[in-house]
Amino acid sequence: MLTRTGEGEVIKVQLQVLILAIAIIAVAAGCGGGGGSQAAELTKKQVIKRGDAICVRTDKQQEVGLAKYQEEHSSQEVVTPAGQAKVVREVGLPPVMKEAEELAGLQGPASSQHQLDAIVDASKEAVKEAEKDPKLVLEGEGPFTKPDRLAKNYGFKACAEMI
Repeated sequence: MLTRTGEGEVIKVQLQVLILAIAIIAVAAGCGGGGGSQAAELTKKQVIKRGDAICVRTDKQQEVGLAKYQEEHSSQEVVTPAGQAKVVREVGLPPVMKEAEELAGLQGPASSQHQLDAIVDASKEAVKEAEKDPKLVLEGEGPFTKPDRLAKNYGFKACAEMI
């Protein structure tokens, strides 16, 4: 049996794992751009700069969302497998889907637009997979491995930097 202090430490470690999982979602998913309808074509450097800014904003939204969620729910509830799955679905994934949609609006150079489209498509698919089975996100490499790799290969930093 755990002591009161031991239970607190276990909860703290479980919360850290959950925070890491949400951070991985934010960093790995959806970073890129897509065949959107921006007025002017951006250079690859501009796409990367704007895309990374979108990903940083998503990270912050998830941090705020997680803090709010923790305030509204007991730590005991948050650290259960069902609670963690709920956090991933409600706090982690919606900002990532919005991020992918925003990134899809970036119009990069014609020569690399197919790469941006592939990143966005892979990100949206990863969100769908994670919605079906959130534990994939909590157990290490998961559905966001592909969009992360694609984003990193394109040149993104904030969108492709695993924590």
